[in-house]
Amino acid sequence: MNNDSMVYLAESITYCVHPAAPLADIDQAQVYLDDLLAKPWFSQRWPKVAKKRIQIRAGKTWKWSASTPWDNKITLSPFHLNNLVILHELAHFCAEREIHKDIYHGPEFCGAYLYLMKRMAGAEVERSFRHALKACGVEFTRVL
Repeated sequence: MNNDSMVYLAESITYCVHPAAPLADIDQAQVYLDDLLAKPWFSQRWPKVAKKRIQIRAGKTWKWSASTPWDNKITLSPFHLNNLVILHELAHFCAEREIHKDIYHGPEFCGAYLYLMKRMAGAEVERSFRHALKACGVEFTRVL
């Protein structure tokens, strides 16, 4: 299995123990994201990302969600309308240097995702995901 698959496996393990908080629709997802981007700790850690106007749009497939940092968009599958998927997709913006190298779920991404989880979903969720990443052999940076 490649690193991307192992990150998805670690997510699946974590989501079984800590289900994601559902969001009613795309508008509620946008409010959640906008509130997160406006938090002082976020703008201190990722000032360039905090200044972007990231738009969440509805995906046309149930299979996947995606981030496109180069055009400031997150596309969410109707099945993925929840807080943890938004944190996953936002972590791609926070690890944009890796995307430019065609690394989508590398150590910088995983570190950003862990940090976002801790701040937005709680330390217990972050700890479970960190342990799952380690069990799956996935490396991550530490974000202070």
